[in-house]
Amino acid sequence: RPRRRSRRETLDPRLADRLERARVDGDLPPETDCEALAAYVAAITQGMAVQAKAGAGKPKLDAIVAHALSVWPTTPQSS
Repeated sequence: RPRRRSRRETLDPRLADRLERARVDGDLPPETDCEALAAYVAAITQGMAVQAKAGAGKPKLDAIVAHALSVWPTTPQSS
């Protein structure tokens, strides 16, 4: 019986594809590794889910998001 793909297994490639379109459109720097960036986003969101389940409040989760966005690759026109 074929194993069903998990949501995570299907989300990462779709997100990488979307990030690649953003890179091609100039919304991300040309040197952006879209697969690594998609994995980063997945790791952050999965980690946030664990934190939330463990009782982290909105301020802590908002701080995680703020930090993740502070290291997001930007292009000169989007800075």
